[in-house]
Amino acid sequence: MALLAIVLQVVDRDRRYRAELADGDRALASANTFIAIAHYSAALGLRPESVAAHIRRGQAYRDQHLTDDAIRDWAEAARLAP
Repeated sequence: MALLAIVLQVVDRDRRYRAELADGDRALASANTFIAIAHYSAALGLRPESVAAHIRRGQAYRDQHLTDDAIRDWAEAARLAP
């Protein structure tokens, strides 16, 4: 039973992570950068090692002309990349 509960938690966390990325992508495509950043940040809360979320949040920061924040996310993505 305990193993099943852990598996279900992992599956749910992955589903929520993918949903946050997708919501962030839709917001970024619509130029809603503040909303995109919120979704990518939520995705990173679920999976801090996500290269994709760091890159995409960096793009949203860049679109807001927050260069230092964009560079910080891109540098972290580069550090995490395999």
